[in-house]
Amino acid sequence: MKLIYRFVCLAMMMFATISTLAQERKESKGVVGFARKVMAFIDTMAVSGIDRSYIDIPKRPWQVIAKAVVNQGDMKLESTINGGRYFEGISGKMKWSPRILTKPSTAVGLWAGYRGYGLGYTKHTGGDDGYYFVLTAMGGRYGANIRWHNFKTSSPRLTVSGDFSDWDKLTYDYDLYSPISVKTVVADAYYMFNGKHFSYSAAYDQSALQLRSSGSLIVGATYYYSSVNYANDGNADFILVMGDVGKAQQWQASLGAGYAYNYVPMRNMLISVMAMPTVSLINHIKVHRYDSNYKDLATDSETHEPMDNADMRLRDAGTATHNSNVRLNADIRLAVSYNFDPLFVCAYGTFNRFGYSNGENSGTLQSWYVNSSIGIRF
Repeated sequence: MKLIYRFVCLAMMMFATISTLAQERKESKGVVGFARKVMAFIDTMAVSGIDRSYIDIPKRPWQVIAKAVVNQGDMKLESTINGGRYFEGISGKMKWSPRILTKPSTAVGLWAGYRGYGLGYTKHTGGDDGYYFVLTAMGGRYGANIRWHNFKTSSPRLTVSGDFSDWDKLTYDYDLYSPISVKTVVADAYYMFNGKHFSYSAAYDQSALQLRSSGSLIVGATYYYSSVNYANDGNADFILVMGDVGKAQQWQASLGAGYAYNYVPMRNMLISVMAMPTVSLINHIKVHRYDSNYKDLATDSETHEPMDNADMRLRDAGTATHNSNVRLNADIRLAVSYNFDPLFVCAYGTFNRFGYSNGENSGTLQSWYVNSSIGIRF
């Protein structure tokens, strides 16, 4: 009986072992197994090629981060026209310069991930009526960002200047019949040469820790797209003073080189600065031009009668494309963070400037973005 009992126990143990191994093998081929392999690969990449006396990797790999975001865009357009052709009692050239300064836009969000890789959600809470969306990926040696910003305005700040008898400059809010729609996309990517001693992620997502001050030469590329559209029949008067342009699109691709420095003034605190001048290698502009019954009336020297905006009608006058001259732009970043494990706080900001010129028309966009966050590791 003892022999049979031992045999049954042995058989049961073997069955349990085989079942456990089979289950583990099954899991290793499923979602759980794949996730474990991905996390193991991320762990390996996190420590690959770094000097642990300069850069450390937190023992707690998971992060949950609450953040608050503020951003603002400042777009300036310029057009020079022959004022005497359209306006009675005026001779010489007139420069029209509408400025579209958005209200500071605010948002709050939550992010969760593993060693800097994860997903998040941000909700718009105030500011302009458009939306601002950011997608970011970063590691010790690289960083990449894509930002979408769409907004509208019906009251650009307009400055009119010229050499006239009784005035040379006027500035006022111009009330449009239909709002200007602005869409922008900014994408940038960086590579840091000194990945052994310098960590980009230590400054911007705290998935690594910078223990000692260090800097790095960087190279990067930026892509910029903008669309400014006010081609509505009721805006015929505004289109006229903007040199018949009712819509302008710009595509710009730039390459640059600069320097980034992580300064550690005290333990657990980091101040990071990056500056990268860029040169536009592609700067393509497409403008859509329009004539109108309002322009016909304005150029009639015997009439010059006013017209109601609701009666205005546009006529498509074709498109023109132009490759703008090489331009020097700037990409600047600043970050401050403090770690008191398992918590950490961080604030970082970016500034970008893009511009174009097309004959008598030109434009400049300046934008800034600030992200403040508090997170926990586990």
